[in-house]
Amino acid sequence: MEIAGTGSFEREGLGYILVTYRVHPGEDGQYGTECVELGIRSCGDSVGEAFDAITEATSLYLSALECHDERARVFRERGIAVIPGDPSEEEGARNVPLRPSKYVHSDTIRLPAFVA
Repeated sequence: MEIAGTGSFEREGLGYILVTYRVHPGEDGQYGTECVELGIRSCGDSVGEAFDAITEATSLYLSALECHDERARVFRERGIAVIPGDPSEEEGARNVPLRPSKYVHSDTIRLPAFVA
């Protein structure tokens, strides 16, 4: 996944972060999702919709951090490292079923690599 609106930063060089999405069934029939590293939450009517919703919410949050020049501070406070370069094939998205109806999805997110 790439952050929305980062095209103008490509000349600066890209890096990426690793994130973990968790999905679990809610009491209301929806599936709750969370981006563990960033503390973002969302939901969906199915596991697929829940993953789509948290992916979009994460992209929007990272774009907002970029627009307000807050990404470096938030990453520092949360211990998130920007890994320079492009992610390898092994670091791509993976769905991992934990138990029946509970899933974890790891993903890489490309972003500008000049964060301190």
